[in-house]
Amino acid sequence: GSGGISIAEPGGRVTAGTGSGSVTVSGAAADLRAKTGSGNLTIEGNPLPDSYWELHTGSGGIAIAVPASASFRFHAHSNSGQIETHIPVVIEERSKHELRARVGSGAARVEAETGSGNIQIR
Repeated sequence: GSGGISIAEPGGRVTAGTGSGSVTVSGAAADLRAKTGSGNLTIEGNPLPDSYWELHTGSGGIAIAVPASASFRFHAHSNSGQIETHIPVVIEERSKHELRARVGSGAARVEAETGSGNIQIR
């Protein structure tokens, strides 16, 4: 279908998807899968150790906001768009459209992919 999805303070695992529309999750911690055909993904939270966040949009931006204490490995891919980091990260691999980095000790895993759009982590 189409339409936006907004989830606040989920207690556990989250799976959210929409054909066209934005997905916003605040207070994310456990495993998270968010997917939209066209629309923005906005995720705010702190991934638990060993959790896996998978973020995917066909066309739209992805914004991830985490606290300074966050700890995860980050893999971002954008076919045509910028990948911006506004928090301290250890870059392991970087090309024009791809970034692999570590935040903190790298306890969780976050993957973000967009066909066309920017990916921001702050």
